Amino acid sequence: MLMEVVASKRRISRFFLLGSLVGIGLVLTLSFRPAVRIRAPLLEQMVLFVVVPVESAAQRLSRVVVHVFGLYRIVKENQQLVEENRQLRQRLIELEGENRQLRRYVAENHRLRRLLELAPHLPEQRIAAEVIAATPSNWFQTATLNRGEEHGLQVGDVVVVYEGVVGQIVRVARRSSTVLLLVDRRSGVGVKIKRTGAIGFLRGTGKGTCLLKILSRGAELRMGDVVLTSGLGGIYPAGLRVGRVVKVLAQPYSQTPEGIVEPFVNFADLHEVFIIPRGKGGRQ
Repeated sequence: MLMEVVASKRRISRFFLLGSLVGIGLVLTLSFRPAVRIRAPLLEQMVLFVVVPVESAAQRLSRVVVHVFGLYRIVKENQQLVEENRQLRQRLIELEGENRQLRRYVAENHRLRRLLELAPHLPEQRIAAEVIAATPSNWFQTATLNRGEEHGLQVGDVVVVYEGVVGQIVRVARRSSTVLLLVDRRSGVGVKIKRTGAIGFLRGTGKGTCLLKILSRGAELRMGDVVLTSGLGGIYPAGLRVGRVVKVLAQPYSQTPEGIVEPFVNFADLHEVFIIPRGKGGRQ
């Protein structure tokens, strides 16, 4: 019985050995066949039938994997670019804010320096103030200051800046006051022409300019003439800058010329001012 089992195992081993040799022979035969042939043997066709689709599928799968990884890399880079762009925009906003703040500081420093230049030409009783509100309209043009009765202000006090006359105080509260601007229709001031010394009267038009009427008979008025306060009337000190003649109005039958004056002061950009008590002298 044992001998039969051993003999059976030997037969099986010989069968597998023979099959392996045949397989190796087929592979070697397929490997060393000439490249040019008319028709592949059946076995080779069967092998190619199985191998070629698998190889093609593997190539397609490889291309898909490469494409997917490429898309992933592009999406990842795009997300990084979006985040960098967001950070750059935020930084740009911060820099623009800092730039605006610096420009405000520079403008404020410039205004304060000019007020310091003006101070020696004003009386010692001058009072510095800030404009905290403005109410320009077609009928009323006023500004509100952060100084009032507690600081010694009174109705009729004159308000000036480096460029020239702003107006006069018409209302005083405990800690604030209201300035009637030079260009308001209710505003009026005695003036003189710097070039000729001719006396005149200036009244606001409510449109950002003033109407000048020369009171000196036979006086000449030219475009570009500088207008100063005359000191007449007891409100505005003499010699304060008012504006410049930008238009001479035709008056065929009058010996007292009229003109339009553009104030030196930019009333839309008022910040710090000086207040001169009524009746005190200004710069000459």
